[in-house]
Amino acid sequence: MISFQQIGAEQVLIFLKGKPEKLQGGMQRAFARIAIRLQKYIVTQKLSGDPLKRHSGKLAASVIQRVENSGTKISAIVQAGSLAPYAFVHEYGGTFQIPEHLSVSRLGRSFTVHAHSATFPERSFMRTSLEENVDMYLAEVSKAIGESLK
Repeated sequence: MISFQQIGAEQVLIFLKGKPEKLQGGMQRAFARIAIRLQKYIVTQKLSGDPLKRHSGKLAASVIQRVENSGTKISAIVQAGSLAPYAFVHEYGGTFQIPEHLSVSRLGRSFTVHAHSATFPERSFMRTSLEENVDMYLAEVSKAIGESLK
């Protein structure tokens, strides 16, 4: 049997006032799980095949996650760290101006590289990972809210 009960706004506020610590803790744990899952998905799915293939492993090793809680806002953050400064270029693409410079071949010969531009296509691995799993993450938050308000 399913039953519904209408509760006024005052009753809802009174109910919620008694739950902030439990709700905050539940959300903190949910966001931690989301950050860990997103980091794992990026490293195992996106950086091991399409759109990027692993070469040195630096980009995968640089993907870090954390949860920030300011008291009024909880954020799950997954980002590429300083080990791979080229992560931004992979994620968003871009055109860069390469100045003229000297370079050395594998055989040890010096040569001049003339000034030119280099265009890199967007090969998103972070934003697409979030988009592909957003329903799972929303379900995680919804579940945490439900469990916290019991």
